[in-house]
Amino acid sequence: MKNQLKMKLQIGLLVTSVEFGGLEVVVKGLIEHLDHEAFDIMPIIFTANRQKERTLVSELQKSGRRYCNIVVDSERIKYMNPIRNLMQVYSLFRKYQFDVIHTHGYRADVLGFMAARPLRVPLVTTCHGFIPNDKKLMFYNSIDKFILKHFNRVIAVSNDIAATLIAGGVKEKNISVIPNAVNLSHNENSINWWRSKTRELMGWNDYHFVLGYVGRLSEEKGLRFLVEALSDLVKSGLPVRLAIIGEGQQREALNLMVREHGLQSAVKFLGFQRNTHEWLPAFDVFTLPSLMEGTPMAMLEAMLCEVPVVASAVGGIPDVIQQGNNGILVRPGSAKDISEAISLLYKNRILRHRIGAAARVTVRTQYSAKDWINKIEGEYRKVVAS
Repeated sequence: MKNQLKMKLQIGLLVTSVEFGGLEVVVKGLIEHLDHEAFDIMPIIFTANRQKERTLVSELQKSGRRYCNIVVDSERIKYMNPIRNLMQVYSLFRKYQFDVIHTHGYRADVLGFMAARPLRVPLVTTCHGFIPNDKKLMFYNSIDKFILKHFNRVIAVSNDIAATLIAGGVKEKNISVIPNAVNLSHNENSINWWRSKTRELMGWNDYHFVLGYVGRLSEEKGLRFLVEALSDLVKSGLPVRLAIIGEGQQREALNLMVREHGLQSAVKFLGFQRNTHEWLPAFDVFTLPSLMEGTPMAMLEAMLCEVPVVASAVGGIPDVIQQGNNGILVRPGSAKDISEAISLLYKNRILRHRIGAAARVTVRTQYSAKDWINKIEGEYRKVVAS
């Protein structure tokens, strides 16, 4: 066994952080909860000048932790940016002499591999999923899957992603399935207070049946089907409302759709919110109409708050949700399934509470951040020892 195992291991955490979503929440949790007596972690964050807010960087600044920031769009000539970024990453890897490089996201995977390879530094990546929206993304995905074949360890956040990686040529023996997890130190006593507070901010009260969504506003999240379902529910006379938390490319398209359906009074676009756990208690149902997913952090956090979940049966979601027990699964792309599931929960208060209580037990027993961190730390030790 190498001598490094007896010392504090130096971890380089290379992260593609174009917007604050599930990936960034996972990374933030890793930075905060890693055993800092055994591991010294250095976040290296890719950001863009076009970003409205560099949230992950802001969080690191606020906490006083050291980090490095690499801007991905600083060059006027677009194709010079990856070359400049590669030089910056290589320079940082040489400077800090990391024992392990842990990457998150396509750009981090590719540039991390290219910089670490000549330095013979072990590579670990967490694969959060592949977005098959267009030809350009499919091309990037194919490059990523090819690169991942050469990593020492690939952490898949769901069994579905692991299967995709294996189909793409990554050796099964090099893959570990470690689903995302959440911090269990949630203050149960504050749930009712936050429910009242946030509903008051939205202008809704306990008469309204509030649906909630937290995440990126992008095509693969299937939000148009949620808006269609909402329209059907409102037409049927249910006092349903929808709160959407997050930002993304589809914001304007969704706004237009809401106006076309005459749902302006039934939908609130709340934008990006730092403390989503304060908004979750306001929801009667957490909705996740995604067309593809890993193991969604926002869904786990909603379950911890005993909010019943209606989610598409895609990616890692069926690994978490047992149909009718701790949540309700629907077919991806089916507004009809979504509206029927929400209508069922609206009409059956006992079912809502039973599902919410079972959801909380699921998260507390199976998706603890402490156990998750232990598994990640174990992967670091394995690749250094090998």
